[in-house]
Amino acid sequence: MKLVTFEPAAERGKERLGAVREDTVIDLSQVSPKLPPDMLCLLDAGAQGLAAVRSALDKVPAAAAIELSDV
Repeated sequence: MKLVTFEPAAERGKERLGAVREDTVIDLSQVSPKLPPDMLCLLDAGAQGLAAVRSALDKVPAAAAIELSDV
């Protein structure tokens, strides 16, 4: 699992936490509001935070997938 901090092209200046999957970035804020909002919070959450992200990535809504070229 590759985690990233990204800015959607349509919302410059708003950093989000994401996960790279093939040629898309999964916007984790769109997957579950219970996930940490940024990379530092995720790191602070430790193994529990990573487990929550892995679990959330099992059920990704289509709207959460953003093409790499759009970030």
